[in-house]
Amino acid sequence: MDLDGRTVELTDSYFRADIAAGTALARPAKIKGGPARVLHELGIDTPRIVEEIEARPATEAEREALKLPENVWVLVMYRTCRTADDQPVQVDVMVASALHQRLRYEMRTDGMM
Repeated sequence: MDLDGRTVELTDSYFRADIAAGTALARPAKIKGGPARVLHELGIDTPRIVEEIEARPATEAEREALKLPENVWVLVMYRTCRTADDQPVQVDVMVASALHQRLRYEMRTDGMM
């Protein structure tokens, strides 16, 4: 992902081969309307999303791609999109500098925690 001509996030998306075959999901390019549009057109909805986030030192390749100074850490988010019957369909791996990042999550519950 670029912002003002500078790469600020590295993103890789992976899809189940049986779903992606013969679709835009199988090509290494941005998809107009995003992957969710293609999945929806295929009759696949992903109402369950699980995100895992870790902080770690940037690799040399990440430092070069993101133009980071030495000793800067990155945040890595792993997002798994699942169907209503809990089948994984899509996994995204996003890497961004941990500098100047804020994570915000909002959760709704049934009041039972």
